[in-house]
Amino acid sequence: MTYDYLRQVADSWGIIYIGAVFLLVIAYTFRPSGRERANDAAFIPLNENLANNQEKTKKLSDIKH
Repeated sequence: MTYDYLRQVADSWGIIYIGAVFLLVIAYTFRPSGRERANDAAFIPLNENLANNQEKTKKLSDIKH
């Protein structure tokens, strides 16, 4: 085994492997049963901000009264 042979194998089979992993990730992400989980994950930052804003609003309303 020479360096050139290993490089050729890595070039050909490596790109096939990376392409297959990419396609599997895309298929996993867009599968019909994963839609709800993906939507829940997409709104995590907004839900945390909403919760923080509600806490701040509550604290401000407590101070005013």
